[in-house]
Order: sequence, then C-alpha cells, then structure tokens
Amino acid sequence: MAGKKGRYETKRKGKKGSIFFVLLLVCVLAAAVFFLLSNRQEDTAGVTKPTGIATEPAAFEMQAEDHYAPVLEKYRRAISEGWTMEQCELEGISTRFYIPEGSDFTIGYRIVDINRDGRPELLIGHSSNIWDLYTTLEDGTPVQLLSDAQDGWQYYVSEDGLIAAEYYSKEDCYVEYYRLEGYELVMERQLQYQDGQWMIETSRQEWKNISEGEVSSITGSFDYMEPEWIPLDPDALKTDPDTIERYIPVLEKYKTAVSEQWTKEQCVQNDISSYISTPSSELGWCLMDLDENGIQELIISDGHSIFDLYTLHDNQVKHVLTDQDDHTFKLCENGIIEKQVFFSQASRWYFYEFSADEQILQGVLIYDSQKENDKVYAYGPNEDNVSYISKEEAGSIIFAHQPAKLKVTPFVEGQFGNATDLMAYDSLLALYRQALAEKWDMQQCSDNDISLMISNFAEDPDRISAYLLDLDGDDVAELIITDGMMIYDLYTLKSGTPVKLLTGWERNSYRLCLNNVIHNQGSNGAASTVFNYYQLTAGELMLVESVVFDANKDFENPWFRSSDGETPEVSITEEEAKWIMDSYPSISFLGIDLLEMQ
Repeated sequence: MAGKKGRYETKRKGKKGSIFFVLLLVCVLAAAVFFLLSNRQEDTAGVTKPTGIATEPAAFEMQAEDHYAPVLEKYRRAISEGWTMEQCELEGISTRFYIPEGSDFTIGYRIVDINRDGRPELLIGHSSNIWDLYTTLEDGTPVQLLSDAQDGWQYYVSEDGLIAAEYYSKEDCYVEYYRLEGYELVMERQLQYQDGQWMIETSRQEWKNISEGEVSSITGSFDYMEPEWIPLDPDALKTDPDTIERYIPVLEKYKTAVSEQWTKEQCVQNDISSYISTPSSELGWCLMDLDENGIQELIISDGHSIFDLYTLHDNQVKHVLTDQDDHTFKLCENGIIEKQVFFSQASRWYFYEFSADEQILQGVLIYDSQKENDKVYAYGPNEDNVSYISKEEAGSIIFAHQPAKLKVTPFVEGQFGNATDLMAYDSLLALYRQALAEKWDMQQCSDNDISLMISNFAEDPDRISAYLLDLDGDDVAELIITDGMMIYDLYTLKSGTPVKLLTGWERNSYRLCLNNVIHNQGSNGAASTVFNYYQLTAGELMLVESVVFDANKDFENPWFRSSDGETPEVSITEEEAKWIMDSYPSISFLGIDLLEMQ
C-alpha cells in the first residue's frame, strides 16, 4: 500500500464523515445523499461489534519503540525542521507532515498489535486518519506498509484490525479493505463508483453492480478506531545527551573489554558481568526507562539476557545488577525483570519490578526435582512464604513472563562479521568522518565524491552511520552510508578495492527494501518521477522493475512501465503501478555512528 502517487489532495470530515457525502453532492440526487449518510452513521442491524484491538502492556510498547526508534526520529525531525511536501515525499513519509504555519492539531503515533500476531505495528496519524503504517520483521526491522501521500487516498483502521483505503474525486470513488498478514496487506474487498454506479469486485478485474443500500451496509459496518495518539514531541528527538554523557565511561569499559577480549577474572575484577568474556557479535547496549520515571537505564545485553544494568542516582551512575555464572537476568515483555538461579536438579525464578534504583521482589517460583510429585513446584511472594502448585500452574507463571527481545547497539568490534571487509573500507570511513568533523559544504562533498546530502548533517553528525550488508550473497559485504532510512552512498569491493555503486541526493533518493532490493525515486518535477528497483548481481546494480510517472506524455493516463528506468513505454493503470510499488516495502536499519568508529 505504500507509495501511491497522484495528483490529488483531499481532507476527510470527521471520524465517520462519509467519503460519499462529498461525492454524492456532485454525482447523485440529494435524496440518495441523505440515505447513504444516515445509514453510514447509524449502527447496522445484525453487525457483530468487534472486541477491539488489545491494548499493549507498557514493556511491549517500550520494546517496540526501540525497534521503531529511527522511524520515530524521522517524523520528529520532519516536525522540528518544518519539512516541505517534497522533503516528506523524498524521505518516504506522508506528505501531510507538511504542516502550514499556524496549524493547531496533534500529530501522534501509537503502537498496537493490529492482527494480534505478537508483532507490534506503528501507526502515525491524526484523529482517525492513519497517515503511515509500519510493521516489523521477525528480527524487529521496521517495514513500511502504507503512506497516504498527496494522492487523494486516506486510510483508517477498524477496532478489529481491518484497514480501509478510501479515495474520492468529483468523478469517481474507490473503497478497499485489507487484512494484515505477516508484513503484507491482503485485499479482502474492493468497491468503486464510476459513471453513476456502484460496483464490487467479485474476482480479479471482474465486477458486478450493487445498490447504494448494499454499499451502505458494507461501509457502515466499518467501526473506525480513533487511537489515543502519543504526541510526536520534536523535543524528544534524541536521548538526553546528559544521560549519554554520564554513561560514556561505562560504555568505554565494555568496548575495551570486547576489543581486548578480557577473561572472566578481568571482567569480575572490573565489576562487569563475566559473560562479557564470551565472544558475541550481538553484544551491545540500549537505553530504556524501565520504571518510567524520566531516567533512562543502561542495559548491556546480547538482545536476550541482561548482563549488566545501570541507572542514575543523584546524577551518578549506579550499577544495579550483574549476571554471573550461576544465574541469568532477562527483561520480560510485561516489564518484569526475571532472575533464574540454577542448582543441581533444581531452579528458582525471581520476578522483580524495577522502581527508581531498586528491584522490588514480586514473586518466587521454585522447582525441585527431588521432591514428591505434588511438591515439585512452589510459588509465593518470597522464599519464606510459598505454596505448592501444579505443573500446569507453574507453566502458566513462566508463560506470563515471556522474555522481551531487546534491540541493542552493538559495540564497534562486534558489529561487522567480516573484519577484512571493514578494513578495506577504512579509508572511506575516515573520509566521511573528516567531512562531518570539518562540516563540509556541498561543494566540498562533491569534490571528494561523496553524497551532497552529507553536508546537511554538519550540525548533527550522529545521525549518519555506516552499515555493512552482503547484498548479493557473494560473501563480500557492501558499505552503506545511511541515516537509517535513506541510502546516501553505496560501495562494494572488487579485488579488495572499494567501488562506488550509487550516490543519492535531494531529488534522487535511494532506500533499502525487503530481499535486498534497492528502491530509487528520481524526480524531474511534479509531472515526471521514476520509481526504479535494483538488485546487486556480481557486483553490478541490475534493474529488475521500473515504473514511470510522466504527465507530460499523457496527462490523463500518466503511469508506464519502463525497461531502462527512464523512458515511459507500456501504459498501465494507477492501480497496476501501485501494485508494483507495494511489492517492494522499504525497511529501516541501524548502523554505527561514523564518529564512533575512530
């Protein structure tokens, strides 16, 4: 659904304001208008009311916000920096984020599990309008599902997770309903109004006429959800720099431990978890406000276990807990910290709530295989006050404390699996660090053959990162220079030497899509835009699909396929163009800040 482009921009009236109200004022008699409007706004008899999308627990939202951090930061920047419609479009977000000065309404986000599959979706919008919608892959990577650019389409989510896409103009109207399956939107039903007649699609490209009453019954049963939006506060662009600064000495200790491969004894002597001595490319850190008191805790983790936990007490770093050989810590999805202690033929689970700088014990589960069958498991508020429980009851307690998957920033030495590839790119990385440190302008960037857009980050260099990814599966990692969303420069290695594959700028942007496809959007103005999709093959970018929008060639039917990524050749409908672009959902990714790689 992402990527609809067109010539229309519309506004919706109210939560359930009928899209047909405006249409029928122009197209049909006033009597039909009132019939349809009254039926849409009233409850339809016999329609089963949905139970509603479940509210997610606080820890679930905190974990999901970590996954969506680069996405949310982009929207906050859009508001803070007052992006134009063109900037929004090039950055792949709703052009409605172009907000004329003086507008007074709340733009927000909400994290909900729309289809109840355990993966959180990110909604961006206002009132009942969904401007942008994201989900995540299994590893937490954000994927954009739809964006309501300035093309007349508007999107809504129902209380039972159905997604509606609506478009109307003076001449025609389309209503589409989708279900989210995995990370794809699957159409369930499609209506359209053309030449004074409503139709419904019965199979692909086959339609039958239906009455206005049937239309009213279908649309009236859609129960619009108005999310309780969390404001996109531009002041929350980044973690409090004072917090980061206080944790820097701690982070430096771990970087040293990793780079010098400390032994268990060295780790214990330096008051960090002995597990740090075990090599892991996943070892890293993240910040989370576990008790929601405005102070972010520092978590050292491999994404699963908590090895060390720190907080700030009276502006000083306090080491709250550390993992050791006989026990492990995990953060559960419900916000509880679980400690498991291992004994011979026995185990104990301690469940803590983190509050301020303390762990408050909420319960203890005891397992002892040497006890009688009815006394193997016991549970209570503390070790001295437990009662025997059944195996099924013990299983329910464990199930209620499912571990959360943490999105960590890996320590530099563990970020890239292929150290040889990283060394081959070393001189290039040094060039980008120099550009950021010296605040190069566009001309200096051009003279040194790096993207002109790097100059935009002179005052905010930590937004630019490096990311290594083997795009074509040849065991040679490509280097991506990115802000987590856009690809500004892309390199590969040929005979061990870096070779540039592409560079992006304001009107020629690149993004990474699923299956390592690279999406290029280039614009020569409002009437001419190309949407090209490439894959890296044997070190070369090969065009796999291309859609061209060229209103100069055909104003009424401006969509075309292209074999060279530029020339409009085979005419297609807007729906066909949309289907092609929806086949390549873009993703966000986290690299390492370039200035941290010195």
